[in-house]
Formats: sequence, C-alpha cells, structure tokens
Amino acid sequence: MPYLDLDQGTPGGVNPAAPGFVRIGRGTPGLGDAVTIDATTGAIVTAGPVQSGSSLALSGAATVTGVSTLQSLVPGYTLPAGSLAAGQIFEFEAWGVVTTTLAAQTVDLALFLGGIGGTNILDMGAQQPNSGAAVTNAAWGIRGTVLALDATHMTAVGWDFYNFFPSGCNQKSPVVVSNASAAQLVLGVTPSAAAVSITANGGYIRRVQ
Repeated sequence: MPYLDLDQGTPGGVNPAAPGFVRIGRGTPGLGDAVTIDATTGAIVTAGPVQSGSSLALSGAATVTGVSTLQSLVPGYTLPAGSLAAGQIFEFEAWGVVTTTLAAQTVDLALFLGGIGGTNILDMGAQQPNSGAAVTNAAWGIRGTVLALDATHMTAVGWDFYNFFPSGCNQKSPVVVSNASAAQLVLGVTPSAAAVSITANGGYIRRVQ
C-alpha cells in the first residue's frame, strides 16, 4: 500500500540529527520501492534500488550467439519475498537486432519468474525473422504486460515484431507461481541454431502498479 515517510538524516538512516528527507513509495518501506526527496533542497535522491517505475534495465547491448539453448537476455524487476499480491502490474519491453544464416532459423522469446529455468510466465513461440531468406541485423522488438491475479497466480500478454513486421501475439492463461523467496522477472531467448545471433540494444522489466 502507499506510504509517506518523514525522516531526519541521510537516505536510509535512522533519524540522526541532519537535514530531513521525504520518502514516497508503494509496498513496505525499506524494500526499495521508494523515491527519496531532500526536504531542504528538493533534490531527488535514491535510497537503495528503486524498482517501481524503473528496473534493472540494460546498461549496454546484450548478445546471445553460438548457442541453441535458453539464455537470459534482459534482467528485470525482482519481487521481494512474499510481496506478490492481487492487482500488481508489470510491464516489459526489449528491442535490438537479429541475424540468421537460413530462413528456417527461429528465435523464441519468453518471460520467466525466478530467473531462467523458473516459472514460464509467457512464451512467444519460435518465430522466423524472415520466412523467405536469412537476415542480417534485422530489427526485432517485444512488449507486454503481466498481471498478478493473487499471491500465487499470474497471467500475461505480449506482442513481438521481427524484420519490421508484427510476428505474433500470445497470452498466458493463469499460471501458478511461488514468491516464497525473492524472485526475478527475466526475459530469455532460445535460438534454434548456434548460427543465430540476437542482440538486445535496450530493454527493461518493471513494476508499474
């Protein structure tokens, strides 16, 4: 639930004699879901990770190549243990380029809770960047939304694009998840062949509500 803290001292401190700070956030104070504002100067200061409205977004390009097994492509929001609740909404988006050597080669983008190998929240299925020919540095993108139905169930929808054209829309019926321990939402990719190269030039997974 929303909260407002009035604190004295440095962000994250325990009321030492120092200028005041205002912390505004959702959830439980101290879990990082907050923004800290210096009450004297008005400057925004982060007190630890700020995950509501931001994420562990890519700071540089991430490439998967030379493999044909599931790999992590974009890391995202980490749910603190026991924090999942009905009505929470998460958004994800990623984009970049893909190269294939045969038209039949595919990439399969999927979202997981609990890291790669965790619970599959959404799977877009194997997609051919171009059904007629191999591609070199063709654009791709994916975006979608995840909804927590309650503390143990999530559902999701997503759209992906390859070679500048929409490729698919998929949704996931409610799936059972566990948040007994901290769990990270991660976007993964499975290339159909080691010759496929996919690069994420940008991407994020964040909680928005």
